[in-house]
Amino acid sequence: MCKEEPFTCPACSPDMLAVSVDGNRKHYRFKNAARSEEQAIFDGVFIARDEDISRFVDYIHTTTKHVILQTLIMSPEEVFVEDSGRQPERPPKYQPASLMRREVELAVCRHGVLLSALNMYRGEIFAYSLYLRQKLASSMFFCMDVTCKYWPYLQRVTKSCPELQHLLDMKPFLSVFMPKRISSNV
Repeated sequence: MCKEEPFTCPACSPDMLAVSVDGNRKHYRFKNAARSEEQAIFDGVFIARDEDISRFVDYIHTTTKHVILQTLIMSPEEVFVEDSGRQPERPPKYQPASLMRREVELAVCRHGVLLSALNMYRGEIFAYSLYLRQKLASSMFFCMDVTCKYWPYLQRVTKSCPELQHLLDMKPFLSVFMPKRISSNV
């Protein structure tokens, strides 16, 4: 169209220095919105195909013998708070029944250009970040708000999935914007 590759940063191309992945971007739509059986025109161009993502996540979970721990005493939100030290997100007090909430995980370059995204159906799990990272594996650094927990996960996964070993070449870091964002909320 414009003789430029879509969803690439002209300043970063061809050697991207850093990629940041973060979730919890909420968007809402009406439950009764018109739906069609037609395939989307740009299916898989920016937002990854749900089938590809679920296949990848299932592969990672079965290969690494992923166990979902459930407790009778604590809810998943309480487990999340205990593990990360963060407060769980509270659902809105009033949400019209006609709206559906969806979450999207986005990958952006250091200039803020959107590179790729995926729909989060299972919450914010590391396998989603792993999917986006392996898609954008040419970058030198990766940034994430929970890098200290993601890096050991990545090391464990690459032992079971040697084809993802090249992801360990990227260097993790916590963005300088993260503490500013956290402190502004306090």
